[in-house]
Amino acid sequence: MALSLVEADKKVLMDLAVCGDAGSRFYAWVYLLLYSEAMGDTGQAEKWMEKSVGLDYATSFGAKDPMVELARVAVRERG
Repeated sequence: MALSLVEADKKVLMDLAVCGDAGSRFYAWVYLLLYSEAMGDTGQAEKWMEKSVGLDYATSFGAKDPMVELARVAVRERG
């Protein structure tokens, strides 16, 4: 059975989130969180938020990346 375009895109992001370099992993989690938010799946979005801000990228050399701040704000707002 072929994957739908959305499922195929999510698979690519999941693969990057696991196997990509530090920046790719971070951005994959962020895009997954934004997608989940847009689809109304707040539970899944929170999971991706936590993963993204906990990565080395977000806590070290990528800490000044505006998207890191976006993820941090999202986590803060959710409590």
